[in-house]
Amino acid sequence: MFNLRRHDRDAVTRRGVISLWTAAVLAFCGFTSFCVVNIWLDSARLQHARYAAESAALAAAHSWLTDDLLRANQAEFETEARIVRCLEAADSALSGYRTAAAPLQMGPNGPECIWSTAAGVIPLPPGIPVAVRVTIPEAIPANSPGLARLLTGQSLFAAASASIENHPAALCPSPESSLPFLPFAAIEDVGGAWTQLIDMQTGTDAWSWNAQSRQFEMGPDGIPEITVNLSADAASDTAPRLLPLKFRTTASTENPPPTHADIIRSGLSRQCLDEMGLNELRYPAIFEQSTLSIAELSQCLAALTETPCEPRILNLSVTGTTATASTVPLADPGLPPLQLLRPVAVRIASLTETTASSASLTLQPCVLVSALIRTELTVPASRCVYSVRLVE
Repeated sequence: MFNLRRHDRDAVTRRGVISLWTAAVLAFCGFTSFCVVNIWLDSARLQHARYAAESAALAAAHSWLTDDLLRANQAEFETEARIVRCLEAADSALSGYRTAAAPLQMGPNGPECIWSTAAGVIPLPPGIPVAVRVTIPEAIPANSPGLARLLTGQSLFAAASASIENHPAALCPSPESSLPFLPFAAIEDVGGAWTQLIDMQTGTDAWSWNAQSRQFEMGPDGIPEITVNLSADAASDTAPRLLPLKFRTTASTENPPPTHADIIRSGLSRQCLDEMGLNELRYPAIFEQSTLSIAELSQCLAALTETPCEPRILNLSVTGTTATASTVPLADPGLPPLQLLRPVAVRIASLTETTASSASLTLQPCVLVSALIRTELTVPASRCVYSVRLVE
C-alpha cells in the first residue's frame, strides 16, 4: 500500500514537471514565431518602401529630361520649375505605394538633386543634375517592434538614386524591346549642317513643339530645325541629305532583313543587329550605305507619316573610315562606306514630297531617354540622348 501511494505521488510529480517543460517549449516556440513573423513583416515593409523609392527616383529623373533643355539661354526660374516638376513626379509615383494606414511619404525636402562636382568629368547641360535621390524616412512604422532592425541591422529608411547619363556609347536593343530609330545617316562633315544649324543655334526656328497636344504648331519655340533631303536618286540630292543604311542579312532568304519602312515603324531591334553579326551598335562604327527605289521611298514616307512626332535616333555620319571605328563587313564596295559618329534625337516637324523620287524633311532635335543606351564617360556628351538608370 505504501509503495503504491509513493508511486502515485511520483507520477503526479512527473506530470507536473512535464507540464512545465511543455509550457516553456510552447512559450519559446510562440516567441520565436512572433520574432520570425515580425522580422518577415519588417523586411517586406522595407522592400516595399525600396520599390517605392526606386519608382519615385526614376520618375523624378525622367521629369527633368524634356525638349525645353535644348533651348538656348536657360533662365534660373526654369530650373526652379523643373525642381517642382521633379517633386510632383516623385509624389505621383509614390501614390501607388501604400502602407496599411497611408501612402508612403518622402523626406521633408523631397527628391535630392545631386550636381556634378567631379574634376575632369564633362558636365551635363546647365540645369540637369547627375542623379536624383529619393529617401523614405519611415519605411518601417514607428509602432513596429523593430526586431528586424535589432537582429538583422536593417535601417528605418529606404532610399534609391537614379543617375542621368548623356554619353551614349552604344545602342543595345533587347530581345523584348527596340529603340526608336531612323535607318538613315545625316552627313556631317567638319563644321557640317547639324553643327552649324543645331549645335550653334543658327538654324531657322519656324516650328514649336506642343508637349500637351503632342503636335507641332507654327511659330518659334527657341529650338532651331534642320531640313534634309531623302531621295531615291542620291546623285540628285543636295546637302544636307539623308543616306539609307544597309542592314545586310547573314541568314537565309527565308528570313529577309527588315526593310527601312519596317525599322521606321518598329525601331532598331535585336534582330537587326543579329543579322549583321552585332551585339550592339557601338559608336563610332563603319556602316554600309544603300539606295532606295521609288517604291521603297514611298513606303518609308508612309511609315514616317504614321507617327511623325515620335522621337527617333538619327546618326550623324561622315564618309570614309578610321582605325578606331568598329567595322561592319562591307558587301558592296561600289558605295563609299559611312562612319557613324554619334546619335542624336529628332522629331519630324514637316514632311513634303517634292517629286515622285524625293522628299524634304524638317527635323527638330528633341530629348530621347532609354535604358537601352549604354553610356561611357569617355565618349562625347550629347544634348539629345540620355539614359536613366538606378545606381543603388
